[in-house]
Amino acid sequence: ELIGRNKAFQDIRFLGTDTTQDRFGTVMQSMYSLFELMTLEGWTDVYRPIVTSEPWLALFFSMFIMVFSYGALNVVVAIVIERALSCR
Repeated sequence: ELIGRNKAFQDIRFLGTDTTQDRFGTVMQSMYSLFELMTLEGWTDVYRPIVTSEPWLALFFSMFIMVFSYGALNVVVAIVIERALSCR
């Protein structure tokens, strides 16, 4: 309920038509929107309207991006190294 059902965000539109209820209304929609943030694909479309309305959420989104992007990168590097070592 931090974003999806918060009355402060009810007038925010993403890409012209999506509302915060459309992007964060259910757990699955929230997971997809946060996945977009993590992969940095279209993250500004989600990030900018919310942070413009509530600037303190910039800390949440920035920390989320740093932690999960770094974690995903570590998983990819670990898989590459493990495969390289197993080929020896």
